[in-house]
Amino acid sequence: MVFVVKKVKTKSLFPLYICVFCLLLFVRDVIGVNIPLFLFLVYFSMAYCFFSYDECLAVSAMLPLLNHGIQTNYVMLIACVMYILRFRRSTKINEIHAIVLLLCIYELLHAFIPDFSFSEYSRYLFSFIYIALILGEYKIQSLLKNEKIVLRSFVFMDAYFMFEVLLVTIKYLSFSALVSSGFRFGTLEDYVVGKPTLFDNENMVGLFALVGVGILLVLLINGEKKKIQNILLIIYFSFFGLLTTSKTFVICLVFMVILFILYIYRLSFFKALGITVVTVTGVVYAINTVLSNEVQRVILRFQAADLSTGRNDLLKEYNRYIFSDWKRVTFGIGLQNVVEKSGVHNSPHNATQELLLCWGIIGVVAMLVLTVIVLKNLRYRFTKKPALFYYILPIVFVVYIQTIQFIRLPAIFGLVIVLYASMLLGCRENMKQ
Repeated sequence: MVFVVKKVKTKSLFPLYICVFCLLLFVRDVIGVNIPLFLFLVYFSMAYCFFSYDECLAVSAMLPLLNHGIQTNYVMLIACVMYILRFRRSTKINEIHAIVLLLCIYELLHAFIPDFSFSEYSRYLFSFIYIALILGEYKIQSLLKNEKIVLRSFVFMDAYFMFEVLLVTIKYLSFSALVSSGFRFGTLEDYVVGKPTLFDNENMVGLFALVGVGILLVLLINGEKKKIQNILLIIYFSFFGLLTTSKTFVICLVFMVILFILYIYRLSFFKALGITVVTVTGVVYAINTVLSNEVQRVILRFQAADLSTGRNDLLKEYNRYIFSDWKRVTFGIGLQNVVEKSGVHNSPHNATQELLLCWGIIGVVAMLVLTVIVLKNLRYRFTKKPALFYYILPIVFVVYIQTIQFIRLPAIFGLVIVLYASMLLGCRENMKQ
């Protein structure tokens, strides 16, 4: 018996679907009406059953923003099952699937270390498998008709995410206190204890803001017609990113804008000159007026005695722990309970060190090989590799996660879909040219 889900025409329904979902979040988190998490799971199941490949990927790409708002591990399970049922005929087992499957088995071997939880393991398993299905899809060119659907959907949900976190924040703090005190935007744990809302820590909020800016710059390079709207959204995300006072956000944002202007210079000198003048004028004006308080807060953080905010000490402590035993260096200690196993006071805040801690040299090599294969397959599937600027999102993502966690945050893997869609858009654009 073959299970088949008929595809329905959903061009007009998908935007409505996202808007209704945002409305449900607003009613629950801002107004305070209790909406069962089960209802959200049913709502996501509808998307994976009836929407197109592009739209299913767009839904999955939004999951990192919803990590604290819904049970994303169950959503990933639904996504895996529905992907296999609906798109199995286009799936061809390859080295990407094999490497990810071996990593899943490899993580299972760490069950011999005490306090291993199979329910916790399943959270990682579903995320890894789903991402492997997407990255390993050899017919991605014909299945994914429009990468912009994925990118625009993420931007829309990202914008709503910032808006809702702001609304929830000012329920506890006045807006003036938010922009003038030492409060870092996104830090809501003390206020919404036990409540499923879209809050996240300030560093993750900074990452989401940065990805939003990166997507919009890519769309501008790609000839997006709604230029004014995209520029306003860039300002919008930059504002919330500055509210987090994240030093990494500021550095990555400046890096992206400089690369964007340099790339424009290659295409049109006068256009790039105009963008440079407008950007510099706007930044100078903002620094001296509406963003003066935020800029001062960021400057103070850069002037701190410890620029790493304790990360250097964490790095040293974990290095001592990892390299004190050759078995840890080679095999790692697994993804679970790393703080309890290591005895270090906090989780690792460096993605590379985190990978080495959890999976050892074997895991580091496996991830490097996986990355090379994915990048190599981009050109194989589209016959043309993306232009340099389409790598901007993966580059700043890799830089940013060197100050936070990665491999142990299952829902963040949805961002990999966003990065991948950005590069696929570049491949398709190169083919057109």
